[in-house]
Amino acid sequence: MAEPAEQVTLEESRLASGPRPAAVLRELLQQRRGERHLVAIQDFPDPDALSSAFTYREIARGFGIESDILHEGLISHPENLALVNLLELEVIRYTEGMPLGVYDAAVFVDNQGTTTRLAPRVLCVQKSRGTMDTIRTALDRRLLRGGFSLAGVGYVRWSDRDAIPQAADFLLTEENVQTAVVYGILRDDGGREIVSGSLRTGNATLGVDGFLKRALGTDARGRPYGGGRSRAGGFEIDLGFLAGGGAEERALREQKWALFDRQIRRKLFHAAGLETDPGDGPLSEDAER
Repeated sequence: MAEPAEQVTLEESRLASGPRPAAVLRELLQQRRGERHLVAIQDFPDPDALSSAFTYREIARGFGIESDILHEGLISHPENLALVNLLELEVIRYTEGMPLGVYDAAVFVDNQGTTTRLAPRVLCVQKSRGTMDTIRTALDRRLLRGGFSLAGVGYVRWSDRDAIPQAADFLLTEENVQTAVVYGILRDDGGREIVSGSLRTGNATLGVDGFLKRALGTDARGRPYGGGRSRAGGFEIDLGFLAGGGAEERALREQKWALFDRQIRRKLFHAAGLETDPGDGPLSEDAER
């Protein structure tokens, strides 16, 4: 299942002595380039709601953000219907079962969530059992250092691969955590295995793309294992001939996970300038490259 939508708000940035609202909005949208947003308006939208939603969609489009305008009621007033029809506004009426999890964020315009039934639906997207298990494992195994929350979750079914970024999103909500990284080994039906990880951060000074490339390096062809944008990133490392190991080789699989878990943990903490586990020892020169 796709990641749950996140509510976008400017309230935290509206300080009396802070920058102008236009500058705050520009910075926010710049950080969310390439996303897909849900614009939630009143269940029974009026011209203010419709025009505000349309304006946000056009502004966001300039930052490579695609937006859908949703409501969960009726546009029944003749003047409101005329506005929608004359301007050919694309407004979607929510229907039961619509997959809200495909959106990266939810934007509430001309309301604070109290005049739309979409609020509890954007904020409460259901999670699969596999996702819940992965989040629980991440909570149990997380290591907290210097604002970093790092968790290796072991083997994850290929069909549950979206659980890894969702677990990273969840760890980021913990108090005093600025950056969260969750990683595990994915195995498909053909036996292919990859180490897959996701990074989420609220630290505006962390260059996610550069951090992951610096931490994890490149493969034999010079291609980086990881990368990202301003607030999120990910990495994949194909295990190649090291993949495999069925139920009869459980001990071997556990040893393999322990090796990759330790190495990735050391590299990420080292790149962040943080101490590794006492038993890990320093990174060798070869490991740093």
